[in-house]
Amino acid sequence: MRIRLTTRVIVPPFAGQDIVGAIDEQWVREDGQWWFYQAL
Repeated sequence: MRIRLTTRVIVPPFAGQDIVGAIDEQWVREDGQWWFYQAL
């Protein structure tokens, strides 16, 4: 699953600029429920 995040900076001198990033996460469905899986 890839989650896309967009954040708008409100602190000068960068106010009004957008920061865009993506996070890849692995989720596992077990017995009808979803769990976040984090490998060590």
